[in-house]
Amino acid sequence: MFWNYVKISLRIFWRQRVVSLINLIGLSTGLAASFIILLFLISEISYDRFHKNGSHIYRIVTHDTIHQTRIAASPYLLGTYAKAEVPDIEKIVSVYFAEDLKINVVGDRYEREPEFMDAPYFLSVDSGFFEMFTYPVLQGDAAAVMRDPNAVAISEKMADRFFPGSNPIGETLNINHKGEEFSLVVRAVFKDFPKHSSIKAEFISGIDLAFNFMIRDIITTGEEVTDGNYYRNDWMAAFFPTFVLFEGKVDIASNEKLLNTVAKTYNPQDTRKFYYQSLHDIHLHSQDIFAIWIQVGDKKNLVLFSIIGLLPYL
Repeated sequence: MFWNYVKISLRIFWRQRVVSLINLIGLSTGLAASFIILLFLISEISYDRFHKNGSHIYRIVTHDTIHQTRIAASPYLLGTYAKAEVPDIEKIVSVYFAEDLKINVVGDRYEREPEFMDAPYFLSVDSGFFEMFTYPVLQGDAAAVMRDPNAVAISEKMADRFFPGSNPIGETLNINHKGEEFSLVVRAVFKDFPKHSSIKAEFISGIDLAFNFMIRDIITTGEEVTDGNYYRNDWMAAFFPTFVLFEGKVDIASNEKLLNTVAKTYNPQDTRKFYYQSLHDIHLHSQDIFAIWIQVGDKKNLVLFSIIGLLPYL
C-alpha cells in the first residue's frame, strides 16, 4: 500500500514536473529560511544565560526625571553606600569601559607597532567581578589584579596575540591612553567571553585605573579635572555601569525604594531615580536606555522574524 502511494506521487510529480519543481524549491527555501530564523531567535534569547548567578544579578539604571532619559550607568558613590545600607545585597560591582587605547608588549620581540584598540574592550572593575559573573580565570590570580593598580588580566585571545607560545603571566604591556603612557603587568588570563555576553572585555584591570582613564575620557565644561578621585566621590558622575548580586529572591520594588532612599539621604538635591534591570532583560529590553558600550537587540525584531518564520507552515 505504501509503495503504491509513492508510485502515484512520483507519477504526478513527473506529469507536472515544472509546477512540482517550483513548489519543491519554494518549500525548501521557506524551510531553510525558517531554520535560519530559528537559529537567530535562539541566539537572541540566550544572551547572558550562562551566568551561574544570572537570575539574581541586576543592573542599576539611572532615570533623569527632568530630561526623561535613561542611562545604564550610575555614580560610583551609589554603589558604595548601597552595599553598606541596602539589605539583601551580596555584591555590588561597578565597571568602566576605557576608550582609545594603544597597547604593545614591553621589549616586543616582534617589533610591532602599538595596536590601536578600536573598540572599548578595556574594562576596569570592582573586586568581586569574577565572583559575580561566570567568566572563568584560566591562569594567574584575578584577586591580585583587583589589588594592584599596575596589574591587568587578559583574555585567551589577547594572550595568543601578544605572547604566542609562551606564558603571559608576569609579562608587561605598554599602554598609551590618549597620550598618557604607563605599563601594566599581566597577572591573570581569563577565558574569552562568550559571544552571547552583553559585557565584552579583552583586558580587565582593577577599578582604580578607571579614575586615571576618566581624567582624559570625560569632557567637562567647567574647571579641568586633574584628580581622578573626583569621579569616585561626585554624585553627578554617573559614568559607571553598576551591577548588583542579591543574596536570593528579593522584592525588587521594595529594594528599589530603599536604594532611592539611600541616594536621597546622601544627595538630597538629586532629582534622578534609580531602578533595577534584570541581567537577563538587558539584551532585548534596553532600547530606551542609553548604554554606549553594550550592544542590544530589539524585541520587535524577534516578533517580526517569528511571524516570517511561521509563514511557510501556514
